[in-house]
Amino acid sequence: MTDRPERRLARRAFLRGAGGFALAIPFLPSLLGSRVAADASTSRRFVGVFSLNGQFEANWHPDMTGAATVAPNTLARSLTDIDGPISNIIGPQFDGLRDKITLLRGLDGLTESGHNRSFPLTASAHTEGGMERGSAPFFPYSVDAVLEHAPSFYATPPVLGAMRLSPMLRRYNGELRAGESFSWWTEDGVTTRLPVQSDAEVVFRQVFAGSEPSEGPDPNERRQLVIDRVKEDFDRLRTSPRLGGQDRERLSNYADHLRDLQTRLAAAGSVTCTGPDVAYLEDAEAMYTNHIDLLVAALACGITRVGTLFIKHVRADGEMAGFHSNSHLSGPEAERTSAGLNAFIATRVAELLTKMDAIVEPDGNTLLDNSLVLWGNELGDGGSHGQLDMPMLLAGSACGRLRTGVAIDYRSEEGVTWTNGGKRLGRPYSMLLTTAMAAMGLSHHEWELGDGPGFGDYQKLGHRYAKGGGWDRYADARREMLPHLWMG
Repeated sequence: MTDRPERRLARRAFLRGAGGFALAIPFLPSLLGSRVAADASTSRRFVGVFSLNGQFEANWHPDMTGAATVAPNTLARSLTDIDGPISNIIGPQFDGLRDKITLLRGLDGLTESGHNRSFPLTASAHTEGGMERGSAPFFPYSVDAVLEHAPSFYATPPVLGAMRLSPMLRRYNGELRAGESFSWWTEDGVTTRLPVQSDAEVVFRQVFAGSEPSEGPDPNERRQLVIDRVKEDFDRLRTSPRLGGQDRERLSNYADHLRDLQTRLAAAGSVTCTGPDVAYLEDAEAMYTNHIDLLVAALACGITRVGTLFIKHVRADGEMAGFHSNSHLSGPEAERTSAGLNAFIATRVAELLTKMDAIVEPDGNTLLDNSLVLWGNELGDGGSHGQLDMPMLLAGSACGRLRTGVAIDYRSEEGVTWTNGGKRLGRPYSMLLTTAMAAMGLSHHEWELGDGPGFGDYQKLGHRYAKGGGWDRYADARREMLPHLWMG
């Protein structure tokens, strides 16, 4: 293995094979000086997970009976005190994660908007024509892109600033449809909707195998596992006397992970169509597992510290099963249908969190402990098609900066409500995003990218849209952290 300066090795190292083939390896602190190892072990990560069509309140929110007042207009209850499933959506698959997650209620968008792919990470509505016509947000910066460009987050240029995944099924004669992005950045007056990757095999080869698939790849080459192509270098590193016992186990687990992932990708890619009218459907569960494994490996081995994942599908066969139309309905049957479809999404989220929590980092915390995962939606309640009372799940404490294991309700007292729909007034949703960026170590100078203080779109701020007054209490809260969630 070629020697490199410590800071370079702390960010990324490679195993080399014949023909210049390179395989990224995970961070192995025993190969580094103690100071560099300690610095790298406390790196925080951010992952934004996105789903569609809002949530039915009866399905999403947990029972808050016995909740305590922990700050003005703020109630909190421990998730471990809730008997049975946390809610109809946050079900048994999250039981082992109760002390690592946080559910938030009462976060309101200050926008006039309907379907909005960018809202969870921009807190903004879209300009002329709206999101569905491809227009940019009024505030064209998303949290993932801000982190990618923030000097305090990436002190040195990253290998991969962010891994943005939008898994899509191969349909209609095996063609892969393009995924959707909810990430934006503006530089030198040019606003860009940032690209996403929808093909797990392409991501694997580009990020981990150090190569791109050619137009006509050699079948024998494609069948050869990447770990086998660097076998001599791998064996030399694995038997190095400098490698500690924990790192030797970490390296072996990483190799097993890549072998399993590439084998699954190769098996999925072997399916062919039998005719022009026959659709080829992948298993959506397997597709998301592949992308989740890619993202977790990239975060764990230091290839990137930022990721996004769009979970669009709601069934293993890829059918949407009336997901959008059902969000406009009301009543017990619509709630049951929505719970069943959203359970597919929730299971994917739980899989991501569980796999992140299984990786123990050099500081003794898990990858999830050292991260913030934010599962957001484009809508609050699907029927109202707005961004009031957004359903939010957070996971990980970002190295102890955020409180976990609780449900927090930020809604105001009874009688202070929104004029449209009568929902109880909450706090600005943008406060969640500023809290998230502060947890990642950013100062307000790095995320205040608009014309004034704050992050996001403040269309409604100052309007008389709330009954009973009350909104003025948050008019100057553009730099404030969410109480009880923020631990500093």
